Amino acid sequence: MVFFSILVFFFIFSVIILIHEWGHFASARRHGVHVEEFGLGVPPKAKTLWTDKKGCAFTLNWIPFGGFVRMEGEDAADEGIKKTKGSFASKSILARMEIILAGVFMNFVLAIFLLTILFSVGTKPILLNKEAVLTHIEQGTIILDEGLPVLAVSEGGPAYISGLQKGDVLLSINGQNITSSEEILALQSANEIARYNVYRTNEDGMQQKIQFQVQANEEGKIKAAFSMLPSFKEVKDVQLPVHQAFVYSLKVSGEIAQATVHAFKSLITRLVLHAEVPQGIAGPVGIASMTHNIVEQGDISGIFKFMALLSLSLAIMNVLPIPALDGGRFVFLIIEAIIRRPIKASWEANINLASYALLLGLIALITWNDIVRIFTS
Repeated sequence: MVFFSILVFFFIFSVIILIHEWGHFASARRHGVHVEEFGLGVPPKAKTLWTDKKGCAFTLNWIPFGGFVRMEGEDAADEGIKKTKGSFASKSILARMEIILAGVFMNFVLAIFLLTILFSVGTKPILLNKEAVLTHIEQGTIILDEGLPVLAVSEGGPAYISGLQKGDVLLSINGQNITSSEEILALQSANEIARYNVYRTNEDGMQQKIQFQVQANEEGKIKAAFSMLPSFKEVKDVQLPVHQAFVYSLKVSGEIAQATVHAFKSLITRLVLHAEVPQGIAGPVGIASMTHNIVEQGDISGIFKFMALLSLSLAIMNVLPIPALDGGRFVFLIIEAIIRRPIKASWEANINLASYALLLGLIALITWNDIVRIFTS
């Protein structure tokens, strides 16, 4: 199973990277730019697989994450080379913008194509936030179970003293059924005793109903954490006609894009303020672990859904205005259009090199964090 998971992991990454680089490649060829190398993986080069009739070498590189398309005159400081007919730098700003963003565009196309197919044949919804969950509850896609799971109980707090335990399921307070965490504070007044009814699962897997008398502290709190919503009793597949599936895929893609940007902002904030990687951020090792979990579940649609999510995340990350990424290079082209001359090649190269080094360091940090999480979880 582990070996198969590794194959699936490399399949997912290879498809996402190849479609991204093929976007750059196809756009460059369309504008007459000579592509010198199409590489899968990061150098050093392991092997040249073949060279096509136009002189592009298709190579396999030793570091198996990433890929690249190397175009003539793309980063050259020699003005003579940059002015040759097949040079990237000799093309118009609009043509160069298209070539730079073509990889991101193809990642969006791949993700929306996969999601459209999945939501056409039927698959579980992608739930990124509470709003999405509430929408699917209203639509009947999600059937809720009874009660709110107890996620944590603070030792020494009112709930702990009363006997409430992590893993219990809160059914009602003072006879009123509980369907959301917001209702608990409204029903629990300061210094007043409330009657809590819960389900508890014993060691034999049998459920028993228990009642507690809980007295909140002066602030009206009982020092326990509850799930925002009840557990899901059933999650039905979303199955739509193709045209509706396409529109729904666009909507979901927008939500994933927002979540990706939010996650990146959270990563930078936590690194700067707390020198730590936040939960939910994963690098290659973490993604490999997630892939293994999906493979173990035997969910084929889950594999392609995961590929769509990764493709969208890669597209969003690449389009951010960070030097060394496509978004950063696009910003340089915008500046060139404004000042009506190219930025000094040595400046651009040094900025990209420094940014690339920082990105590699960030990936190394996230990868180390993934490894620590796997061995300590």
